[in-house]
Amino acid sequence: MSFYSGSPVSFVFGIVMMLVVVVLGFTVLFTDWKDDVLFGWKRHLFVFMMFTYAIYRGIRVYQLYKANRKNTA
Repeated sequence: MSFYSGSPVSFVFGIVMMLVVVVLGFTVLFTDWKDDVLFGWKRHLFVFMMFTYAIYRGIRVYQLYKANRKNTA
């Protein structure tokens, strides 16, 4: 990764986790997957937590990228 000279493992892991969490949130939101276990307010809370965590991971990845770009410039 030429645009990221630091440890690419944490950068790639952050992006992958963000994508996995978003896909999981949309899967639970729009399908009947795990409907027997997660229902009602628990289902909505779980989806909210997934999207909140994805936003958090996105911010962390952006900060990591921004800090690394500042150090290499």
